Amino acid sequence: KLDSEREKALARDVDFNKYRILKLASHSQQLYLSDESSKAITLMTSRRYGKTTANQMKALIECMEPNRHVFYINVTQEMALQQFFNPLLELCDKVNFPYSILDKDGYIEFPNGSWIKCFGNSNQYSSDKMQGYSVSLCIIDETQSQRNVSKMVDIIRPAMADYARNQIVYTGTPPRIPGTYFEKVVHAEQGITHYFGTLFDNPFIANPEELIEQICKEKGLTREDTLIQREFYGKEVYDKEARIIK
Repeated sequence: KLDSEREKALARDVDFNKYRILKLASHSQQLYLSDESSKAITLMTSRRYGKTTANQMKALIECMEPNRHVFYINVTQEMALQQFFNPLLELCDKVNFPYSILDKDGYIEFPNGSWIKCFGNSNQYSSDKMQGYSVSLCIIDETQSQRNVSKMVDIIRPAMADYARNQIVYTGTPPRIPGTYFEKVVHAEQGITHYFGTLFDNPFIANPEELIEQICKEKGLTREDTLIQREFYGKEVYDKEARIIK
């Protein structure tokens, strides 16, 4: 009886903590954050959508439940710390979710046994460091700029076998060149749930049209330019120069 009541109380605490985080998110972000059942997710957005913030919320929501383990992977370790880990600590403080820093390079643990570990994927050997863990959620950020993603997934998928509910998340902006792994998963028709968003979905940007207009003036571009269409409208258009270089 006591164990049953305690489990109910813990479940209520988890639900309440998740609710507190969801309240901080935009409606578009909430759809992405609330999807805990899909085995794989893509989130392709424009700049200033709030993608990295949404990833921090996603990781922390996962860790509200006991003994959940999260990988966050960016292009470099420095990017993982600056874009994700340091703001994540601020989010933990904001929602009063206690944590212990196990490693300043991006490894924190929570009292309920859950943890989040950050990685940089800067070379072909980076994914070797990801072996030997049991993981329930993996967020691969800036996927459009990541290399050897297929190798990482081959390592991470077996590491998820201990969890009936597990998930890989691929997030990023539209790639500059064709043929990336991110482009492949974004257009996969089976086994992956897709989410999209632009800065127009970000309620904290008061006037997105004015922002785009200012950027166009500063760069000497028009709204039809590929950079503006890709970076701020979230359209999949490629740079001709980047295709030539490739």
